Amino acid sequence: MSKLDEYKILARAALSDKRYRHTLNTAEMCVRLAEKHAPELSELAEKAEIAGILHDIRKEVPKELQAAEVLKTATDTRFAMYPPDTEEINTPPLHHGVSAAYYAVTELGVTDTDIIAAIRFHTVGRDNMSVLEKIVYLGDLVSAERDFKNVDYYRALAFEDLDNAMFAAFRFQIAKNAEKGGYIPLYSIKGYNYYKGCELPRS
Repeated sequence: MSKLDEYKILARAALSDKRYRHTLNTAEMCVRLAEKHAPELSELAEKAEIAGILHDIRKEVPKELQAAEVLKTATDTRFAMYPPDTEEINTPPLHHGVSAAYYAVTELGVTDTDIIAAIRFHTVGRDNMSVLEKIVYLGDLVSAERDFKNVDYYRALAFEDLDNAMFAAFRFQIAKNAEKGGYIPLYSIKGYNYYKGCELPRS
């Protein structure tokens, strides 16, 4: 059995039907984006599918467990390059990305740092993301079952230009969180400012 098949079985066991459908849709979208933007890199598509399958694997475990794993990453040297910021720690809906990355490392033995970062930042994003990180962030945002207003616009952008799509996505997500009165993670703010320079002229 391949690692990917093993991860699918674990995700199926950990998630509700609705969340598992989203997981499969995200993985499929990630593969499509990888094939669109780097067709010569078959390894990228393989990594994108793995990250897509694992990105929400801790979404439905108890909130207390997610929170505990987030705090563990703050002191774990394996996560020294991307510890949770204060706003993430104080926002439970953001915990699952960090928790999933922690689980991938500690329980599944994932060692590919690009896959780990793609899982970890699929919700908050950051500045200077790798191609894989951008693909997983956008793949999650525009997966097939997503039906929020203007999703087709963001979906089209994701296939046109990753950096411009990241700026649009940051602008959308930050505005949505601000409207709800939630914290804005510093990672997201830095990501917005970084990709602001990638905005394409509007016709």
